[in-house]
Amino acid sequence: MGIAALYPSCELRAGAILKAPARDGTLRRIAMLADPFGHGFCLLAFSEKEYDALVGE
Repeated sequence: MGIAALYPSCELRAGAILKAPARDGTLRRIAMLADPFGHGFCLLAFSEKEYDALVGE
C-alpha cells in the first residue's frame, strides 16, 4: 500500500520521498516519508477508537 492508499487525495510534492509504504497497525496506519533534505517524518491515520483513547474519551 502506498501513500495514496493512506490518504487518497494526498500526492507527494515538493520532493517528498516515500521511505516505507503505508502499513496497518493495531489501531492506526503509518507511512514513513522524508523531505528533500533527508529529514524523516511519519504520517499517521488513527482509527476512531485510537483517537478517542489519545484524547481521553
